[in-house]
Amino acid sequence: MVNLKRNGRGRMYSTASAGKLKAVPRRNKIEDQARMLVKDNQEADPSITTVYWFPADKEVRLLELTSEIPTSPDGEIHPYRFGPSPQNKLRFPSAIALIRPEEFGQLQLPKGWGTWRKAKELAGGLCAKCGAHGESQPGISLDRHAIRRYSYPSG
Repeated sequence: MVNLKRNGRGRMYSTASAGKLKAVPRRNKIEDQARMLVKDNQEADPSITTVYWFPADKEVRLLELTSEIPTSPDGEIHPYRFGPSPQNKLRFPSAIALIRPEEFGQLQLPKGWGTWRKAKELAGGLCAKCGAHGESQPGISLDRHAIRRYSYPSG
């Protein structure tokens, strides 16, 4: 059984291992919030086919793929930003962007999001870029196209 406690500075700790306190990483809490948002967003909008999480220490960064929006006019991703909402179990700020599946890996990421290789798929089925690779595995980085420099036939 895992028991959580707060130290004097408000940080959470686990008392599961032989009475010793171990820090509960903040990123795990951010990932938990990301997964909750993914579930809620996909229930609200079934056109979202795949969702990628860009891990960060202070906010949730999600990239949602849907064919129901126009292409980016300037080659950049512009996320919607939301502040924390503790009453709704959202302790961290969020940045959520929508792009078309064919734009994955092609657009300029927002400043501070890192590279496309940092993207971790949290929800989806087939590869958003080419429709191949079989079932996705949540939590696994999937920028196979940048690694292989695979070119796709047009059309």
